[in-house]
Amino acid sequence: MKKTKNIHLGWLQQTLLTMLYGHEMYGLQIQRTFKFFGEKVGPGQLYPALAKLEKLGAIKVREEERTGANRKFYTTTDEGKMILLRNAIGYFAVMESIAMEKFASILDELPKLVNIKLGTIILDFSHAYLEKIYSKLAPLTAPIGRYFITIRDKFAMKIYKERLNNKGLQDLISIFELQENKIPLPDKSVDVCIVCFTLHEDGTDWIISEINRLLKKSGKGIIIDMVSLNGHIVEEIMTNFIPNHSRIGIDKDILFPLLKQNNLNISYQKEEKGTIIIVIEPRITD
Repeated sequence: MKKTKNIHLGWLQQTLLTMLYGHEMYGLQIQRTFKFFGEKVGPGQLYPALAKLEKLGAIKVREEERTGANRKFYTTTDEGKMILLRNAIGYFAVMESIAMEKFASILDELPKLVNIKLGTIILDFSHAYLEKIYSKLAPLTAPIGRYFITIRDKFAMKIYKERLNNKGLQDLISIFELQENKIPLPDKSVDVCIVCFTLHEDGTDWIISEINRLLKKSGKGIIIDMVSLNGHIVEEIMTNFIPNHSRIGIDKDILFPLLKQNNLNISYQKEEKGTIIIVIEPRITD
């Protein structure tokens, strides 16, 4: 996939790129299209926005000779399509958050599935923006348990520390800045590992080996993710434009052998509405 510079688009620019994606239109047609959708965009707004997009290489212009004044036709370039789709990446993150809201019942049954109670030590490998998980579960471990979440960069660390303070969770939750895919906790020190909407990303196999290292003999892990789309056209489209994704959803043919290699057994499995829940436990060996 071609590397495209991250460019933040304003509403008008993003709408123009969307409108011109696969279409060629001239100025008046564009204004009429906006009007059809209930938006009024005058020439004083439209043409400077088009000029800026042309300068970015996001659109190309074709001039057609005609009686009176020539007419300029605009269409999105390949670069413009990439910029547009790069700007849409945030929507996929929102989709994952919406999925967690949609399946709120999962959060209700999660404490029972993995035995979360007062004093439980939890390590959460899920994306930190899935606040509903740790906001609901961390208080269940108080006052003698602990909840750990992982962050990949210092800027995000600062943001999430502020959010924990705002929610009054700073005394229950600790944040690790992840380095070299290693969690700074002793072996066999964790009761519960949680991995929500993470294992479908590339380069996450290390999480399974860390779960194997960190879980106590009596511990449990829970994996919640989308079911693999396995070559569906939606997967083909999304993987072209989302970084670190060569597939959408977890592939059981990849995950299950990986669990076995890491001495982790599946004790519970459930699929519902495109979501899969798997509870894992350390395999007891002599």
